[in-house]
Amino acid sequence: MADLLPDEVILKIFSYLDWKDLALSVQHVNSRWKELSQDKKLWKESMFEPDDGMLDEERVHILENAPCLKAYVDTGGRNTGTDY
Repeated sequence: MADLLPDEVILKIFSYLDWKDLALSVQHVNSRWKELSQDKKLWKESMFEPDDGMLDEERVHILENAPCLKAYVDTGGRNTGTDY
């Protein structure tokens, strides 16, 4: 059924989602949704600020799947998952 919806309708629905849903969920449904989820209008105000203790691998995964983020704020609290 969703395949019958025009792009404009899907984009309107996507506009109610946050960047995490767009980057980590929606774009993995199918190739059309991936393309639509990367529309720059959806990302114009999106900013990624990693949580404290977030592993570098998690940061990379998010950044790879959110290529249209407006900004990335690194607070400097990197965590590689290795205790030294």
